[in-house]
Amino acid sequence: MTNEFKSSEINERHRLLTELELLETLLASETATYPWNPAEEAAEAFFLEQEQQLQQEDWWEEELSAHAPGFLASVEQLWENTQPTTVSASATDEQSLQRTLQQRFAAYMPTAWLQAIAHKATDMLATQKSMAQQLVQCVQELLPNCSEDDLLILARPYAYSMRSSIEPSTTAIESTLNRYGQDWEVRSDIERAQISLAIARYAISQLQAERGEE
Repeated sequence: MTNEFKSSEINERHRLLTELELLETLLASETATYPWNPAEEAAEAFFLEQEQQLQQEDWWEEELSAHAPGFLASVEQLWENTQPTTVSASATDEQSLQRTLQQRFAAYMPTAWLQAIAHKATDMLATQKSMAQQLVQCVQELLPNCSEDDLLILARPYAYSMRSSIEPSTTAIESTLNRYGQDWEVRSDIERAQISLAIARYAISQLQAERGEE
């Protein structure tokens, strides 16, 4: 009974001290700051002072002895249950698609555009949008001078002429690239839009093929 009373008294004292420390912190001067960066010179002195204050409390060692084993056991359990972070399937798909587009279309379009199309195309697989809408979403941010309606019209040949071909190597894609060649810098906005839509269709087709989708 004596031990239970003593433990209860210690816990109550601990709670009161914690509340007082919290109140003191809230009322402290605005110039008093916590050293969030442990590398700062002032941090070592701050933590040393806090440790010395704790050691001066007669309940500190008893509390530490009583609760440290349980705390360390909990930390150990959390560590054992932690699994290494893995790259998501969508991130892996996007990286693979970026390499594929770079290898095949680097001569037709800047790398940054190919990467942007690969990123958007990967996102599109999780949507229920029509193929034309997916294509527009893949390129719209790259072509701010082209309206969505204009892009939808330009996307139609790529959206509907390849329904039966998951590998569109001899479709409107090749026709577009052959027509405009590799002179990206001299292409107009409409021509860049057509090239972008063609490559976006190829990108989506590649992702569908890898996932066995039609």
